[in-house]
Amino acid sequence: MLDSAPPPAANVEAAPSPLAAQFVEIQTQTTQGKGSGAVKPDQGDAFFQALIAVNPAETAQGFRDAQATAKAFVEDGPDKSQALAKESAAFEAAIKQSDADYMTAIVKFSPAYDQKKHDLGGEQQQVVEALVGIKAFVADQVPEEDRTRVAEMINLASSKGTSPELKTAVLKAMDQYPGLRQVFETAQTAVDNEQKGEAELRTAAKPLLHAASEEAATRYIYAHAMEVGGETGRAVLEKQEAQSKMDDAYFEFLEIPKPPKPLLKA
Repeated sequence: MLDSAPPPAANVEAAPSPLAAQFVEIQTQTTQGKGSGAVKPDQGDAFFQALIAVNPAETAQGFRDAQATAKAFVEDGPDKSQALAKESAAFEAAIKQSDADYMTAIVKFSPAYDQKKHDLGGEQQQVVEALVGIKAFVADQVPEEDRTRVAEMINLASSKGTSPELKTAVLKAMDQYPGLRQVFETAQTAVDNEQKGEAELRTAAKPLLHAASEEAATRYIYAHAMEVGGETGRAVLEKQEAQSKMDDAYFEFLEIPKPPKPLLKA
């Protein structure tokens, strides 16, 4: 039977962020001496080198601040525990600024998002009403012995895999049942409008998800510095907070369910 399509699966790549690929568990490739905080100069910097290469014009102030602090961290010398102590305040300030950037994005972009969400609610209601109407028509106007055939025609006419020629023939066949084609086309239009509304809502969510991704990214950046500086336990907590930021944003703006919270581990 005619029905609306499900929303796409969760995918962080949908957010237009230059750091989308970094919203996964970041594994440090350094070998650190216990408690020494010392690492070899050629170790542990691949993440930061990629980060420093990101075009700052594509990002907000908080991310740019984290980017600059990461560059300073890399240049501070081989003892990364000392570098972490030196740059921690700047990393934390970048996170605070990124949180403010996110709130600025909420103020700027949420009115358009809220309007699209409101519009989609109306379009979804129209789909419900149209589907009820087409089912009622079949029950009231189509002889019982023909209902299976009519259901097959509706399925064929509404399937995206049906060729244009076959669809034309099916719609013509519907004319055997006066009024059926009209209620079908009303329902199909409602479904098409709903799917268009869903796409428009996802588009309206993009700048909000972009801002949320940068808010999370500043925390991942700081977490990586913690790992390189020997603070692995703190790094785990920081990364979990970063991922929570993204989970909250995807739930808020795309209604993608949040995954279960992982167990804390260093």
